[in-house]
Amino acid sequence: MSTALTPKNNDIVESQTEVACGGEFEEAETKTINLDDDPAGGVDQMLVYLYTLKVPALGTDWKNADYAHCLGDKYNLPHLKDAGRFWFLQRFRVSLGTWYKSSESVQTCWIMIIKKVWSYQTDDSPELRSAILDNLMPNSKPILENEKFQTFMMRNKDFLWAFMRALAEKVSLKW
Repeated sequence: MSTALTPKNNDIVESQTEVACGGEFEEAETKTINLDDDPAGGVDQMLVYLYTLKVPALGTDWKNADYAHCLGDKYNLPHLKDAGRFWFLQRFRVSLGTWYKSSESVQTCWIMIIKKVWSYQTDDSPELRSAILDNLMPNSKPILENEKFQTFMMRNKDFLWAFMRALAEKVSLKW
């Protein structure tokens, strides 16, 4: 299914983003912004935001926060991006440190979130990454003993090194 913003939406989109339908981009000539590579759920959130200037409720599904954060970053919509970022920061503080006690599906979900944050580069990536590490450190021993987490770290070397650096800093602070 093709998702595109057509000319009737351009005045709204143009007022909310710096690049939509302006400048030397193809969108300025065609008056259409092609959103085929963006997830439908994220496009829905973005359109609600563009029409109402209110960030839609992100609920409890991390994918909604991910859509808001990524599309807010991609289309220069800081309020939408921040809503996704704040959702993650709040969840990291509340439950990330004890995820290893959860069901397999919850563990898998947290690992997917960590992987996503580590693979997607934005200007607030350091803050999100730091929040992840800060909340994993208090329970680092049982987390390191978790088989799913071990597999994840062996496949994601950047995260492995960051985790080990944070762990070394934690240990050196105690000495």
